[in-house]
Amino acid sequence: GLSGKTNICEPRLNVLDFSGGAAFRGPGADMYANLELPCGQGIVGLAFTRGETVFVPDAQQEDRWFDPERMHRSGLRSVFTVPLQHHTERIGVVGLDSPRFSADTPPTPVELTLLRAFAALAAIGIKNARLFQEREDDRLRLRRLLQEAGHLFPMSPS
Repeated sequence: GLSGKTNICEPRLNVLDFSGGAAFRGPGADMYANLELPCGQGIVGLAFTRGETVFVPDAQQEDRWFDPERMHRSGLRSVFTVPLQHHTERIGVVGLDSPRFSADTPPTPVELTLLRAFAALAAIGIKNARLFQEREDDRLRLRRLLQEAGHLFPMSPS
């Protein structure tokens, strides 16, 4: 079975968040419910802070995870993680686990290129969604201010 995960960075908290906008699908998904990882720790944090793809051929033997015991219980075999990046802004990390990949059969350059392209498109989508939400928040804030100003300074009939 194929597993995939997306972690979104919460800059105010300096964590990679698996809840809310983040997603994990496939075997071991329950291991990631409501999990927050410090942005600079573990394999996922390494991919995020360096802005580089990190391939782990045997997830069960790897100890650089933020929480190795939790990761080992997940049953994931091999993992590669790619930063979600828009220009120079890192937004999060996307990861993939597949029985196809191992120390003997790592992801090919073409597969890595495809995942990086997917990550770039996802980052653009996330960035656009955030910008849209910011504009919507600004619009609603302006509407409330105008309503308050109307109550403070009512227009007198001419």
